[in-house]
Amino acid sequence: MYPKLSKEIIDQLKLDMELIYDTQSDFDHFRCNECDDYMTWCYSLTEIEEKINNCAYIYHHPIANDSLKDDMKYFYNKLRDIQTKISAKKEKTKLIKDRRKQFQKIKKSLFLELKNIKKQVCEICNTDQKISIDHIISISNGGSDDLSNLRFLCTSCNSRKGNRD
Repeated sequence: MYPKLSKEIIDQLKLDMELIYDTQSDFDHFRCNECDDYMTWCYSLTEIEEKINNCAYIYHHPIANDSLKDDMKYFYNKLRDIQTKISAKKEKTKLIKDRRKQFQKIKKSLFLELKNIKKQVCEICNTDQKISIDHIISISNGGSDDLSNLRFLCTSCNSRKGNRD
């Protein structure tokens, strides 16, 4: 026995989906509240799961007509896609954080090794003040801690570079 299918449930779900359509020009513009990434997404994975369940509930409700079923099927698939992408992004963010922690543990020894093979000056502006190690290919882009991927940059140049290669 199905509970009453309220207009409020359907209207809220349609409103949520309009928000997704209005803000989703590209997935990378979303923000996951759970992984604290710099996208602009507005729902947690738990909230998305609830909306997915609402789609399934409405779709299978005996009074749902074909048009409503089509909408719910589309919403369901769209939400599943977003859920998958957010989960993957969350996992990638965790892996990058773990890699950065690993780098911090060996940073001092890498600094000494790099100092033996390269001059301790910024490779961009040639200053010898506030020198730090920079990954030529950033950790977030899959760069390694191999000496061939490391160089000296001053903190100013390193900050401007960010995670760009």
